Amino acid sequence: MTRQILFRDEAGAAVVCSIPSDYEGPFDRCGVPDGTVWRDMAAGEATPPMSLYGAWRLSDDGSLWVDMPTALEIWRSRLAAERHRRLDELEAEWRRARRVGDTVTATAAAAAEALLLALDIAVLPLLATTPEALAAIWPAELGARPEGV
Repeated sequence: MTRQILFRDEAGAAVVCSIPSDYEGPFDRCGVPDGTVWRDMAAGEATPPMSLYGAWRLSDDGSLWVDMPTALEIWRSRLAAERHRRLDELEAEWRRARRVGDTVTATAAAAAEALLLALDIAVLPLLATTPEALAAIWPAELGARPEGV
């Protein structure tokens, strides 16, 4: 069995560390400095979406919250990376279709690419007011949402 320790690092970010449930020693193995705010996470405790882990913060009273400006930047970066990956796929598909003279596939790839380029990923996350709403934003133009995102 493991125990989840939630603590605040020097920058104020919340960090989760797993340790054996019977461990009673200092938390230095998790990198928890002396005098740091920390607490045990309750089994089944509701947490913000893991996809926004970098935006988790731990208050002095031990409550867990999400820094929304940081979460917005994380999500914009994820959307941009996925759009870039998808654009690369479409470009390769377009080139293959052109090479073999398949104008239908080439046209479809070019149209999908145009939709992706028109997608304003800088503004889209601003529609969210909660971490859960932000993590739910995934434009259909990006295709299926990757596992773990």
